[in-house]
Amino acid sequence: MKTNHLSILALAFFVSLSAQANSLLNALELKIPQIIQIGNRTVTIPGSIPLIKLPDGRYTTDKTIFSPAGHKVGNGGDYIRSTFIRMGENVNEYLETTDAGHLIVSKNDLNLVELKATLTTERIALTNEILVDNTGSIVDAIGVPGLIILNSANWLDHFEKERNVYYLVLHEMLRSSAVNDDDFVISKDIVNIPSQFKMSTRLLPLVPMLESDSIVELVTLDKITVQGTGCSAAKSPAYTELDLTKNLIDITLKSFIATNSQARKIDYKACNLSVPLKLPSGKRLTISLIDVSGEVRPQSADLKSTSTLKFEAFLAGSTNKVQQKVVALGSNARTFLFRKTDVITTGCGTSEILRLNVNNALVSKGSVANGEINQSQVKKISVYLNLEDCP
Repeated sequence: MKTNHLSILALAFFVSLSAQANSLLNALELKIPQIIQIGNRTVTIPGSIPLIKLPDGRYTTDKTIFSPAGHKVGNGGDYIRSTFIRMGENVNEYLETTDAGHLIVSKNDLNLVELKATLTTERIALTNEILVDNTGSIVDAIGVPGLIILNSANWLDHFEKERNVYYLVLHEMLRSSAVNDDDFVISKDIVNIPSQFKMSTRLLPLVPMLESDSIVELVTLDKITVQGTGCSAAKSPAYTELDLTKNLIDITLKSFIATNSQARKIDYKACNLSVPLKLPSGKRLTISLIDVSGEVRPQSADLKSTSTLKFEAFLAGSTNKVQQKVVALGSNARTFLFRKTDVITTGCGTSEILRLNVNNALVSKGSVANGEINQSQVKKISVYLNLEDCP
C-alpha cells in the first residue's frame, strides 16, 4: 500500500510538472512575434497579442486569454481606447458633414459606415510592446483588417500633450477597414482638420503659470526648426511642446533611431534644432538644464554594440563645449539620460536663437547569424527655461 501511495504521489507530481511545463511553453509561444501578410505589406504583431484570423480575412484577438494592457480610469473605463474612439468619431463627423470631407470620401471611394465600425473596443487592442511597421520603423500603432493595435505609452503621451494626431487616427481606421493608406496617401488630407472637430484629451486639468513667470509669449513653437537624418522622417514627425506649468520645451523625436545588424555595422543619426526666443524689455532667459533621453534595445549581445552620443547647446553667434556619452548596449534594454547643467543666459530684451545639436553613432564589432538587430534611440530633448529680471 505504501508503494502504491508513493506511486500515486509521483504520478501526481509529474502530471503537475507537465501542466506547468505546458503553461510555460504556451506563454513562451505567445511572446514569439507573429508575421502576417496584408496585401503587399508584411506586418509583425507582438506575440503577446493572440491573433485569430476570421473567415472573411479580418483579424480579432482571443478574448479568453488576452487582457489588453492599458491605463484605466474611473468605473473601469479604458481611457486610451475611449479617447481614440471619440477622436475617430470626430474624424468621421468631419468627413460626413463638411465639403472638404465629402471631397476626401468621394475621391477615395470611402465607406463611412465601414470606417465607423472600426471604432469599437473589440477592434482596438493595446500593448506595452514596441510596434514595428513593414519598413522596420518603430510606430505608435499598427492597423490590420479588423483590428487596430495601439502602443499604450505613446498614445497616452499624445493625449496628455493634446497633439494633432487626428490624421493618425484616420490612418489606422482606414487600415482596419482594409483600405490602403500607405504613406498616408488619404489621411494626410486631414492634417489641418478644423478646430471645431478637435477635443480636449488631457486626463488632468491644466492650471496655468503666473503671467509674470510664464514664457508662453516668448516661444513660438511652430517656428522651431528640426533638421537631420534623425528627425526628418515625414511619417515619424518630431513633436515640439511647451509645458505651461514648468516653462519646459519638450521635443519628442520619433525617428532618431540608429540600427546595427550583421549587414550594417555602423549607423549614424543626427538632429539639429533651432529655437527662436524673443525677450521683452527688461527681461532675460536662463536655460538652466537640458536633458537628452533615450533607450538602447539590443537583441544580441554578440554584436558588441556601442552607442556614442554627442550633444551641444549654444546661442547663435556663440560657442559651447561638446559633451559626449558612450553607452555599451550589453544584452538588455535600458534607458539613458544625458544631462547638461551649465547655464546658458540670453541678453536683456534681445532676440536669440538657441541651437541644439545631437548626434548618435552606433558601432558594432561582433557577428550574428539570425538577423538580430541592436538599436539606440534618442527619444526626447527637454529644455528648462526661467524668465527673470535683468540685473
